[in-house]
Amino acid sequence: PAGAFTGGASSLRSQVNAWLRSVAGQTNRADYIFEFADVLESSRDSGLWLNPTVNTSDGLHPTATGATTAGNTYKTFLQTIGF
Repeated sequence: PAGAFTGGASSLRSQVNAWLRSVAGQTNRADYIFEFADVLESSRDSGLWLNPTVNTSDGLHPTATGATTAGNTYKTFLQTIGF
């Protein structure tokens, strides 16, 4: 999210995220990937928060609303995959 990563760190974050997505579903790697960015960012890998209600002023941590939104979405995801 904005403020958390800039320049080279943002590029590295994007590279790590791309690698994680590429191994999802591969044998002995990762069965699932939950995309918090899809819940909290304006678009995947944008580095920009969706809106001010989910973002604290430090640009790194979600607000209580953002955490609740992400948690509820994650709970639904887990139920969808049978947990």
